[in-house]
Amino acid sequence: MAADKDPSVRFGQLPLTKYTRDLDDPRRRNHGILIGSIIHSPTVRFKCKMIKQKGQIGINIYTMWFKPLTNSTEDAMATKRARDFLLGWILNPILFGDYPEIIKKNAGSRLPSFSYSESQKVKGSFDFIGINYYFAFYVADDPSIPKTGLRDYNSDMFAKFTGYGLGVVDTINEINDVGRITFLSGFIGSVLDSIRDGIDVRGYFIWTFVDGYELISGYSSRFGLYHVNFEDSEHERTPKLSAHWITFLGDAILTIRQCYTCYCTEVTTMDGLGSLVRIQTLQASFHIK
Repeated sequence: MAADKDPSVRFGQLPLTKYTRDLDDPRRRNHGILIGSIIHSPTVRFKCKMIKQKGQIGINIYTMWFKPLTNSTEDAMATKRARDFLLGWILNPILFGDYPEIIKKNAGSRLPSFSYSESQKVKGSFDFIGINYYFAFYVADDPSIPKTGLRDYNSDMFAKFTGYGLGVVDTINEINDVGRITFLSGFIGSVLDSIRDGIDVRGYFIWTFVDGYELISGYSSRFGLYHVNFEDSEHERTPKLSAHWITFLGDAILTIRQCYTCYCTEVTTMDGLGSLVRIQTLQASFHIK
């Protein structure tokens, strides 16, 4: 992938560009959202305080993660550019008060800038950050792309996970979606690892409850825990195996919420015939408050 390119142009696709006047529109709109947070956040917080509500202001970021294809310096730099363009143009301002240097250098005057006052106000203007994460990509440097400067930046980003799911082209009427359970189990384990690493994780949300219409893939990708028969006029809904699994997991967590330590050796559920099915073998202990 050409990691230097505008984040709206990814993998040969131009999603939603027919609704924009030019490729600078996303930059201007993103800047407007950030400036809007400066203007409206204090008002919202004040009103929440006045009516004794514990409201919080946050932003949800659609993204993927990137890893270098090889250990080469070129691939590492390309990966950093990809992260800056897809993540940094939103995260950097609200964490550090300005856009990544690579974006400012590439976009030049086409990128709106923050005044000193705006920079100080936008930094830390959100109470939480949501990462709407789908999957990861390996990134390789493309030598045909003109090289640009890169900020010397050795620290990694932090993440809060609030949304994840698995969209696959399910077999028709597939209910026993063991693959989705394995996928979600891995992500829940990653959230637990983040908590152990000291990340202030407030929660997570699985995308999504039922099969529905996806913006780019239509009805071909199914993210739901419940299967929807789109050929049926009533759109019959049937719980998949993953729905039973997440229900079991939620019930198990509720039973140990009084600050107990749980040691889990395996996760099981019942199949459609009433037989016990082992979903995954685990060797993990965790503490839940």
